[in-house]
Amino acid sequence: GRVKSMNETIYYSVDTIQEAIAENKQITFRYFDWGIDGKRRYREKDYQASPYGLCQDSEYYYLLAHSDRHGVTSYRIDRMSDIALSSADRTPCPELTGKALIEHANRLFHMYSGDAVDVKMRFHKDLTNVVIDRFGSDIMLIPEPDGEHFVFTVNVAISPMFLSWVIGFGNKATVLYPDSVIQQCRALCVEAMSQ
Repeated sequence: GRVKSMNETIYYSVDTIQEAIAENKQITFRYFDWGIDGKRRYREKDYQASPYGLCQDSEYYYLLAHSDRHGVTSYRIDRMSDIALSSADRTPCPELTGKALIEHANRLFHMYSGDAVDVKMRFHKDLTNVVIDRFGSDIMLIPEPDGEHFVFTVNVAISPMFLSWVIGFGNKATVLYPDSVIQQCRALCVEAMSQ
């Protein structure tokens, strides 16, 4: 019963973006937010970006791109309109080229960016599939002596979405390092409990 954001216009948008990537060109577009009245509210400025890849996360499609204004960033494709090829060549962006594009996308949670940090965590073995689904099968999972848990380290963008992902597993997931991420998890829990 959930409304899917995918509609016919997104297919045209994806075609234009893929054409720009193939031709090494930038794109221009308008970006909007939804108002509480259910109508589009276009942002004042037109956008220009160098597209590098498309990915899907939590039922939405995203453009991974570089813009002069925001650097490496992502845009929800269903909130982009009037996408057109620009005559300008793409800005070179090694962070989004080749394998680096996949690594960048894997660090993000629901496409929220943040400082990339190596985080060491301890998860219950029941969550093995969840960890591999999220971080890939190449991740090194180190079994704990109790036979019930494993430890692993991943490089992730620290954002409220990542913190809530970890917290959502309750006592089956623990952040071990760094202390700054542990404190952010605690602060988010305190904030949620105050609601």
